[in-house]
Amino acid sequence: MAYYDLEPWGRERESFAVIGSIFANAYRGKDQEEYSPHDILSDVPEPEPEEPLAPEEIKAKWRGFTSNFVSGMRSPFGHHS
Repeated sequence: MAYYDLEPWGRERESFAVIGSIFANAYRGKDQEEYSPHDILSDVPEPEPEEPLAPEEIKAKWRGFTSNFVSGMRSPFGHHS
């Protein structure tokens, strides 16, 4: 605990757990259950289950993403709209 007071860890440690679960899932057996970051580091909280999005919600999110993305793009030909 004394080291934690000098060099606190948190989000970085959770990132390592995510990376660890990615590697574990890449090499898990065909019939094995998927690993979560919690399986790699038990003190990383389990993610809350998310409700699946309705198709309309997915479309709206995608439209928002693409419009923000496209509006920030510049033409490679120097033309401005």
